[in-house]
Amino acid sequence: MQECKGIAVPRLEALAVKNYQIHQRLEMRGLTPYVVIVGENGSGKSTLLDILAFFAECMAYGVKVAVNRRGGFEALRSKGQSGPVEIAIKYRERPEAPAIIYHLTIDQGPAGPYVAEEWVQWKRGLKGNICRFLEAKNGKCAVIGGISPHEQDVSVNEVLESNQYLAVGIMGQFSQYPRISALRKYILSWQVELSGQERVSGGIPATWPENGEAARALARLFPERFQHAVSFLNEHTLSGRQIGFGPLQEMILAGDKLPGGMNRVLERLLLLAQPEFHNLMAFENLEADLYPTLLKAFQQEHRQASRSGQVFSVTNSPLLLDACRSDEVWLLTSDAQGVSEACRVDEMPGIQRAVEQGALLGQLWSEGYFIGKKG
Repeated sequence: MQECKGIAVPRLEALAVKNYQIHQRLEMRGLTPYVVIVGENGSGKSTLLDILAFFAECMAYGVKVAVNRRGGFEALRSKGQSGPVEIAIKYRERPEAPAIIYHLTIDQGPAGPYVAEEWVQWKRGLKGNICRFLEAKNGKCAVIGGISPHEQDVSVNEVLESNQYLAVGIMGQFSQYPRISALRKYILSWQVELSGQERVSGGIPATWPENGEAARALARLFPERFQHAVSFLNEHTLSGRQIGFGPLQEMILAGDKLPGGMNRVLERLLLLAQPEFHNLMAFENLEADLYPTLLKAFQQEHRQASRSGQVFSVTNSPLLLDACRSDEVWLLTSDAQGVSEACRVDEMPGIQRAVEQGALLGQLWSEGYFIGKKG
């Protein structure tokens, strides 16, 4: 798959969470285009991806639907906590653009969960002042429009009809607020796939289109990428080699059912082939479906897609880690009280030196050298 040159690629740089299930307080800074998450069972890896899905669902459906899909507010909020749930992201629309921070606070009221507070801000230039160009609280919203909102610009005050829906989701539908609109579109482009659950696409739990339909669309829009997907199956799967490139291509375009687990592999290939439409893609336990040789090849597809988007991958596979950089891998841990913590592997004592001396991350992970801040 070729990189999408000339296309602005928005990417997440940081994520902060408070009171979301096991993650009472979690912060990840310095996120790379390819993010790999490891950790013991119960450390909150699946929950981390669910936070991304939840954020997108809030944007698409409103907070009440998103919260109720997770069993209600008390099931969502960290056990034993009484405060609201807070999620904040920091991202850039393109590498040279100012960083934008979006903060969302959700609380529980007599009528159920609601948006307690929401704001979006940026700082233009090293010496610029912080400009909060959207701020919503208690159903009232102040927003600054224009391509490049400035703190001295006059804000427009709006009264929101419902506190169930995100102000970014509402105001982002108006062309006079292009920065808000870009943020809304960015979050709605996210694709999150959790083991045993429906994929969340743009905040909407959805079944991926039939492979034949998706393949024909890809062949029409990006013929080289479609050819790459067919070649991948032909080269890296036993059934693909037995069928042959030409007949395999015809079967895919016709929507015929492929042998064995090839349909699942094809589905992921078709998704990864269009990162400009899905700016963030998150997958869990890739190794559960793939044998080692195919797994290693698939990891390269993840990395390639991250050049034109951003890919999160939850795994405990040493084989996948061997092909990662230490700044791409994060360890999630959980203490005796069930409070989680995230630590980037390159910040752990001794890891970078070991890698420079030829050690593989998968080996270091298997032998217990990944130690969190509390370890």
